[in-house]
Amino acid sequence: MSVGRKRTTEHEKDAIKQFNALIKEHSLDAVKNIVKISNRAMDENVRLKANVWIAEKLVGKSYSIADVEGNVQDKDINIVLNVKNATTNDSESWNDDTSELDNWGEDDIYK
Repeated sequence: MSVGRKRTTEHEKDAIKQFNALIKEHSLDAVKNIVKISNRAMDENVRLKANVWIAEKLVGKSYSIADVEGNVQDKDINIVLNVKNATTNDSESWNDDTSELDNWGEDDIYK
């Protein structure tokens, strides 16, 4: 009596073939949907998870810019984030001018 995996029946083999065919047929649409979610989802955490999924598929889960000792392999790494508005799909420009916040909290409503 051998202890191992049970043999796959003809019915199971056919079901596996049908499943694989469906996966192949719809995989491109699924990836396109994940890209849409990564750009347009209203929830920031959902966008982050979609982008993490994409990044992991591109470079792998175990990818690191540091070696085992924690030394950075390439010190000239540039990361560009292009933040898009979820409703208009326009690029959002970041404004470093905080002068309008200088008087924050001094309105009549806060006194």
